Amino acid sequence: MKILLATDTWSPAVNGVVRSVQLLRRELQALGHDVRVLTLSGTCESTLEDGVYALGSVSAEQVYPGARVGVCPTSSLLRELERWKPDIVHTQSEFSVFLAARRIARHCGCPLLTRMFSPKLLQKYRHWTGEGSHFTQWFALAIFLPVAPDDFLCYLAGTTAMSWGIFTLIILACKPFAIALYSTGLNVAMHALLSC
Repeated sequence: MKILLATDTWSPAVNGVVRSVQLLRRELQALGHDVRVLTLSGTCESTLEDGVYALGSVSAEQVYPGARVGVCPTSSLLRELERWKPDIVHTQSEFSVFLAARRIARHCGCPLLTRMFSPKLLQKYRHWTGEGSHFTQWFALAIFLPVAPDDFLCYLAGTTAMSWGIFTLIILACKPFAIALYSTGLNVAMHALLSC
């Protein structure tokens, strides 16, 4: 079986996600599967080495220590993975690499799996994504609001018929402005509290 593992973090980073994906890859290969990894590189340059496809990225340290954001959603590496045609795409996160993993899964017509959410939780929200649910409008609003679990919402969006373009537009249009608004609000509130 051809399995694509997608993760925002990879070696040389040291954390639980990296370790679990490395172990999963090793064990799946030991069982005879063809396993490749889609991740972010530590620079703006995309690379391919030993079955690890690393998309060019930029630092997002202001948001989270060690975080990076992909910068080349139309990379030739993605086209190569689409030609490889994985049987299944397994993603570890719902941020930068998730967008590319979702694109590959849709292009290849294969399942997109994540292990972050229990089947019980997914079933609880399944009615949100059904026909006539207005999920796209609710998704855009929820991505903008500070109370929504973005990773889960992005995963739910991947289970709908929402197009790649609409998904990307919502993320790019709503999230940066929301972050700027929250940051400004918190800054003003903290300044007011500290100046008393």
